[in-house]
Amino acid sequence: MSSDRFFSAKLLLFGEHILLKGATAFAVPTPRFRGYWTKEKGPDEAVGKLQFKKSIDQLTADLPIDLPRAKEEQLEGWYFASNIPQGYGLGSSGAFCAGLLHRYGTKTYLTDTELKIDLALLESSFHGKSSGIDPLTSYLNSPLLIKEQAVERLPATTAFPEGVTVFLLDTQQPRTTDLLVNWFLAKCIEPVFEYKLEQQLLPVHEQMIASWLKGDKDTFMDRLAFVSDWQWHFLPPMLPSGKSIQVLWQAALAGQHTRLKICGAGGGGYVLGFTVEKEWVLEQVNQLQIPILFPFETC
Repeated sequence: MSSDRFFSAKLLLFGEHILLKGATAFAVPTPRFRGYWTKEKGPDEAVGKLQFKKSIDQLTADLPIDLPRAKEEQLEGWYFASNIPQGYGLGSSGAFCAGLLHRYGTKTYLTDTELKIDLALLESSFHGKSSGIDPLTSYLNSPLLIKEQAVERLPATTAFPEGVTVFLLDTQQPRTTDLLVNWFLAKCIEPVFEYKLEQQLLPVHEQMIASWLKGDKDTFMDRLAFVSDWQWHFLPPMLPSGKSIQVLWQAALAGQHTRLKICGAGGGGYVLGFTVEKEWVLEQVNQLQIPILFPFETC
């Protein structure tokens, strides 16, 4: 027996660490990776059951969760099955928290802001401090535009405009988010870095998102070229160390039709790519033997 409701992974297309500096962020659900409640046996059974049991042990009475019911169903064999890779920036814990609140929540939410607050509290009980964006994207299954504390749902058609293919490259490298965030915040104290961030990157970043939402692929790719080059030169710890992906990144910068950028925390996991020339990307990743999820906009 499985529930009909599934909870997509999330992909932060734009925002990354600069969200901490007031930049606009844009997150989209990615249904290729998802989680759902089930009692059926499957490849994710062992991990799912362990995750569910551990989560119940960590939950506290002040959270809006029906713990007695969750414990009862855990004993009955219910668990959260998921194919979302962990540690890759796709919000595996966010989808799980969205599933928990949807199935066992005890409150009715009048606004997305209220929902985001409780999802953030729920996810924070598992690891560090959560913004609530990951689980909210999974819960609503909708593209979200985030500006400071404001969250706006957008139509599904804004997720991937026509003419641009989004893909993910697998760096096959682990990453440590906290270390990268701390490095970035320390760099922001340096006057030269702060100036280049505030006066160069952030304005172009905002223009890039605006052109994406308008479906203006030419302007988008032009702005993205600047962002990709800026990340290459000023955020080296967040770039993958693997030679093959670095070669592809430089080749993309030298061309006109493909760009790579940091995905989430960077430093490992996935690298995010955008192209108007799929064949070139496929040829390059085959030659360099880079694992790829492609094309991503149809997942």
